[in-house]
Order: sequence, then C-alpha cells, then structure tokens
Amino acid sequence: MATTELSDARTQRPDGELLRILQAGVPRDEVRTDHPPQFLAATIGAMHLSTVRRRRSDPNDDVTEMFVRAARFATESSGPDRHPDEGCR
Repeated sequence: MATTELSDARTQRPDGELLRILQAGVPRDEVRTDHPPQFLAATIGAMHLSTVRRRRSDPNDDVTEMFVRAARFATESSGPDRHPDEGCR
C-alpha cells in the first residue's frame, strides 16, 4: 500500500501538468472560467485516477471505451461553452 506522501506526489504531478495545459487555454478562450483552473485540474485528475482504479478493480471492463468516455467528459466539462445556467447535457 502506498504511503500518503507517495500518493500525494503521484496525484500532484499529473494535476500540475493538467493545470499547465488548462492555464494555457484560458487566454485562448478554450477553457471555462467560472471555476479556477486549479479546481478543474484537480477534478479532471481525480476522474482519471478513479477510471484507473475502476479498471484495476474490474479487469473485464472495456478499458478503451471507459477512457474514451472519461476523456470526452473531461473535455466537455472544462470547455468554454459550458455555463452554469445551461444545466447538464
């Protein structure tokens, strides 16, 4: 079992990369701005970790389809055309 420090390091590295990507998209209007990029990065990172963990717990799941759906959701939920008053698609 991983230590808390090791788990934190494993989580912070991808979150940092996601944050860098999201921050680059803000001035180009590619990223929604109703939430801070840090929140979006942490949320997308958590979704990725959850997808990986689910795959480990059920190896019979279609990993390709699961990751495609998760990536699509992350893209759609962080993109600029999502506004709180529109509701969920």
